[in-house]
Formats: sequence, C-alpha cells, structure tokens
Amino acid sequence: MQPSSEEAEVVVDESLTVFMRTYQFNGGGEVGGDEERKRKSLVCWGHGLDSSMKNEDAEKLWNFWDKSSSFSEAAGPCRHSVTVARYMARGHIGSSAASTPDQCKWPQLGKDMLGFAAQMSAASHHPYDTVIFGGSSMGAASTIHAAVSLLQTSKKDALATPKLAGIMLVIPPTCYETRTKRGAALVNAASRSYDINAPRKPRSLFPGHKPAVVGHNIRPDSYKNVMEGVGVSDFPSRNVVKDVLKDVPTLVLSWDCEDSTHPVSTAKELETLLPHATIHIARNLQELQTWPERIVSFIINCVSEKKRLQGKI
Repeated sequence: MQPSSEEAEVVVDESLTVFMRTYQFNGGGEVGGDEERKRKSLVCWGHGLDSSMKNEDAEKLWNFWDKSSSFSEAAGPCRHSVTVARYMARGHIGSSAASTPDQCKWPQLGKDMLGFAAQMSAASHHPYDTVIFGGSSMGAASTIHAAVSLLQTSKKDALATPKLAGIMLVIPPTCYETRTKRGAALVNAASRSYDINAPRKPRSLFPGHKPAVVGHNIRPDSYKNVMEGVGVSDFPSRNVVKDVLKDVPTLVLSWDCEDSTHPVSTAKELETLLPHATIHIARNLQELQTWPERIVSFIINCVSEKKRLQGKI
C-alpha cells in the first residue's frame, strides 16, 4: 500500500521557494485529546547534485517514503506520527534560482534545510517534537551542515526548529583529501555548456541492477553557480564533526561499487569520526535492496529515543 502524499510550494526565506512533497505515516491506535496526542516527528530529505525527487522515485534505491507497511511494522503500538518531507534544492528545477555560487555551497544548503524544517514546523497545527535530517550525496552533505549549524546555534535561536533526533547520510560524497580532485572537476564543469535535455549516464552499480533512465535537473540559469558553489564545498572540519555530532544518532549507507563520486572511504572516514554511527556498506544488489527498510528502522528508533538534542551540546 502506498502512503498518501501531498505537494506544495514552501517559502523558506525571501530568496528561496521550494517545491516539496510530504508523506504521512502513523503508528499506534486511537488517540484522545491533545494530552494524549501522538508524538510528531519530521524527516527532512535532500536529493543529490543534478538529481530530483522524480529521479529518486525512478531509481528506487532508498525510497523509504514508499514503505508504509514497513513504518507500521517498525512503529508497532507506539504513538508516533512521522512526516517525511522531500524538497528540491536551490538552483534545481522546482526551486528558486541560485544567483551566486555562495548560495550553493554546502553550508548554505544546510541552512536551507534548517529553514525548510522551521517553515514546516511553523505551518503544522501541532508542532513537531523532533526532526531527522537526511539525504543522498549532496543531500547528505547538506544534512551534516544542517545538524552542525543547529547544534551550534543558541537555544533561543534554535526554538523555531524541532529538536534533532538523528541524521541519515546516504552515499555521502567525497570529503577532505578526496574532495580536492572532485571539487576541481565540478568547478571546471561550470565553464562548459549545459544541456538539460542531454542524456544522463545511468548509474553503474552491481551485477543484476537495471539502472533507471533519469534526467538532468539543475536549472539552466543556475548551472554555473551550482557547480562552482558545490565544487568549492566540503564537510565541516574533522574536529567539528567529531565534537558537535558525537551524540547524534547517525546512519551511514554507502556502496562498494567503484563509485569515485561516492567512495567507501567517506563512510570509513565518518566511522572514524563518529564511532557510534551505524554504518552499512552494500557490496552487492541484495544488500543494496535492504536500504529502505534500514532507513525506516533507523527513523523509528530515533523518534522512540527519550534523549533529544537541541541547541549547544
């Protein structure tokens, strides 16, 4: 059974309006009155560079938002309501144009994710109790920056955003030493012509995998700024990641298929910096196909935890 979904535009700030889609998952039985209302959790999900919600739907590699029955089974009798909110990143089709490279640097994309979460919470009839940030590739980088930014923000300024319950990093991109070569390639690509209708090379993963046909999704008027901004971006420093995220429940999903854009080395780097993180490296198609359920289980575990994080740690 497919979960119900809604689509809308959300004004994040004066420079950013995003197209988004939400999915609602409910656990537990009947609820009576505000005092006994289900706990509400928000999951904000960001896509990868030049990708989109449509592409992710077509590829079905981590489509946990389609797993209504998995959410129900994992949640059991607990009183939880989970809203998954996916949105289009700045400079991509369905979002505002990027007028400068700075608007597409990962720290700013993290702030965009924070702003999106705050607007979603403000628009909700009952405020969300917790938020989980997550994303694939560029969305994973945005997630790390969003979490760091939230936890380094004063409690007073962080009140607009629900408490952080966890982060999910799917095929995290190159970082630190491995970012130099990849970043230079992206910056160089910014000077080349861009045809949004040109065929896009399908992902080459594991034997037996049938890659979906997907398209380009960077706005033509933003291509140069997106590529330059992302090209000069990196994770927060190792010390910041290690210190600020040390108590944040973390899920890292990577694959070992000679993907130099999303190398296993990044997952191993995160394992070193965040030894408490749950790390899974898929080495074949069968292991890759477990990802949606792994994500669902992680979300339910996070929203069920008593310990919450907000502001400085």
